[in-house]
Amino acid sequence: TVLRMRIARLRHPHAYATTPFPRTVHLIGNVMVHASEAADADFEARSTLLVAEYRDGERQQRAGLVLHRLRRTAQGLQIVLKRVDLIDAARVPGLISVPL
Repeated sequence: TVLRMRIARLRHPHAYATTPFPRTVHLIGNVMVHASEAADADFEARSTLLVAEYRDGERQQRAGLVLHRLRRTAQGLQIVLKRVDLIDAARVPGLISVPL
C-alpha cells in the first residue's frame, strides 16, 4: 500500500527528512460520520487533525480538516478517498515528512 511505501522510504538511512527520526503525536477530534452522497462511497467521515512533531530541537504543528470517503466491501470498510485540508495552506508549508 501507499502507507507501507511511505514508511519504508522514511525509515531508509539516507532519508534526509528523517535524520534524526521525528517524534510525533496525532490528535483526531470532532469525528462525524454520515451517509455519503458520492457515487463511489457509502459513508463520509469528517474530522479535525492536529499533528505535533519534534525533531532535532525544533517543533512544528500542522492542523487541518480531514475527509474520508468509505465504501462497504466483503472485507469491511475501505477508504476510497482521504483528503487533508491544512488550515494554513495559503503559505508554503515547508517539508512535510510525517504522513498526515
